[in-house]
Amino acid sequence: MVQILMAAILAAMVALAPDGRATDAPADHPEADAAHHSEPPGGGSSQADRPDAESNAEEESESADEPAQEAVRPTLILTPAQAQMDRQYDEMHQIESVDDLLRALERRNEGLRSLSARIRYTKFFPFEGDEQVRSGTLYFMSLDGDPPVRKFAVHFDTLEFDGRLERGEERSYIFDGQWLVERLPKERQIFKRQVVPPGERFDPLRLGEGPFPIPIGQKREEILERFEAELLPSEDGTQALDKGVRAWLLDERVPTWQLRLVPREGYEDELELAEIRLWYRRSDLLPRAAWTRAVNGNESTIQLIGQEVNGSIPADRLNTSVPEIGWNVEITPWRGSLHPEDPR
Repeated sequence: MVQILMAAILAAMVALAPDGRATDAPADHPEADAAHHSEPPGGGSSQADRPDAESNAEEESESADEPAQEAVRPTLILTPAQAQMDRQYDEMHQIESVDDLLRALERRNEGLRSLSARIRYTKFFPFEGDEQVRSGTLYFMSLDGDPPVRKFAVHFDTLEFDGRLERGEERSYIFDGQWLVERLPKERQIFKRQVVPPGERFDPLRLGEGPFPIPIGQKREEILERFEAELLPSEDGTQALDKGVRAWLLDERVPTWQLRLVPREGYEDELELAEIRLWYRRSDLLPRAAWTRAVNGNESTIQLIGQEVNGSIPADRLNTSVPEIGWNVEITPWRGSLHPEDPR
């Protein structure tokens, strides 16, 4: 058995819409994601697309009997939040190197409190020739603190195995900052593991140290310490992807940046990863997809659809309490691991 999602996506910071939400609505399937976006090819946008930007048009009044008067341009005063959005807009359209991208991604974390999205997780086992696809919903929440307390949950509601839809295979993984809960409704089984020592805090999103590295909050310095990073064209390396996934990912209406990461010498065995490829939407730097190859050859593809930023998350989605009756419950105190078994 291998680790679940042991290298998904990292470091995607968010440019928020004026109401505090991402600009796209949730979708139920990857193909629907493109329908919710109308980004111009190449990631460019007009002046009118910039938040709170001034119009270049000016109205002048002249008549034959009166001398022409110079038009007066009003002074535009931006709030701190609007000024930050304007800077972020400029940063996203001035990315020329991998360092530019890493710095922009890190800065997108400012003000992020929550994120939710549909998730489609495909795992391919080349030696067995098996493929499984799990679909569900991902939730993330960050609470104030030093360091911040990060919680996440992934609720899988469907499983396809080699093209067959398997019924009754729902499962959930919930992390509350200390405890990781794995819930298997079909078996009425709950595993609750304390994966952080009492009194300590842990970043479950740090690549290689948690089962669900959500693409948020990674530091540029930490990435470069452990990985060689490269900025590549969006289509590079996509030939190995499923045709449907590749067509969705390379939809010209949703142009992306691609970041490739390869572990530095001495880190490959520790991370159990050989290569990571990440795609971010050029319009707002929200994560779109990730592909990973583990040292054992297994490949994973993750697609995020319908991201919503700083929206409300139902309390029960991040609840790690266990029922008193009706379930088999195993509770394991701290033993130093955050890696549940891979749901094969």
